[in-house]
Amino acid sequence: MVVVDRFHVMKQLNERMNQVCRRLQNKDTDMKEALKGSRWLLVKNRSDLSPKEESHLCKILDNCRELRQIYLLKEEFRTIFKKINNKEKAEQFLYS
Repeated sequence: MVVVDRFHVMKQLNERMNQVCRRLQNKDTDMKEALKGSRWLLVKNRSDLSPKEESHLCKILDNCRELRQIYLLKEEFRTIFKKINNKEKAEQFLYS
């Protein structure tokens, strides 16, 4: 039996984002500057971002395809977990 819960899925996605950020910062000086101080922007709920934070996040995601993909996947999982709150809905979602 495989058990998937929101906390552990989000933890894995956030860790992967952190790994990508570290790798980008180590190999690209421009990305290092762009990503500086962005960790909380990437893990924060997008709906909770201020307009200034949203603008900064968009600049980061526009410049890094790999990070954008992981971020969008994280936000998609957040939406799924928000909508599916019981076993029956989860089974319907998985088998449809």
